[in-house]
Amino acid sequence: KLLDNRTLQAADLQALSDFQNEIEELSRQVAGTQKQIGEISNKLKYINKAIVEYPNAKLDWLQRVKDMETALYDINVAFNGDEIRQANQFETYPGINYRLGVAAYSTWNSFAEPTKTAKMNLQIAKEDYETEIVQIQLILKNLDILEKEFNDADMPYTPGRGNNWKKN
Repeated sequence: KLLDNRTLQAADLQALSDFQNEIEELSRQVAGTQKQIGEISNKLKYINKAIVEYPNAKLDWLQRVKDMETALYDINVAFNGDEIRQANQFETYPGINYRLGVAAYSTWNSFAEPTKTAKMNLQIAKEDYETEIVQIQLILKNLDILEKEFNDADMPYTPGRGNNWKKN
């Protein structure tokens, strides 16, 4: 049983716990998504190299890879903010991770009710995350199409592309 020594006690401790769990779940999803973005980025690096070095590669594939890399950069900015602008002392739109951090920090070691700012940051982070997930799904779809074209053209193996290697 807790001591009743809290100054700003939340009226509903269950609602506070639910809010904290919501932050934790979204943080888990964001971390997993960022890991997936890194994996996609790594795949694109190898695909780009294969296109440049393989003689039968279609040149329009390079532009498609570049478009996906640009989209991934924009998604990274949405998750982490524009680090280049921040480094040069320009104001930037806060990223999803920053908003989650603010919401989480305000409830750490606290039994006070979540602030309106924390609730607002969590809501905006959720909305931004949903927007970015749609973009990631589009990139995955385009990447899958490109990898199928690679298989049809008997392109060399690239990591994560399956086992349809070039036939000898």
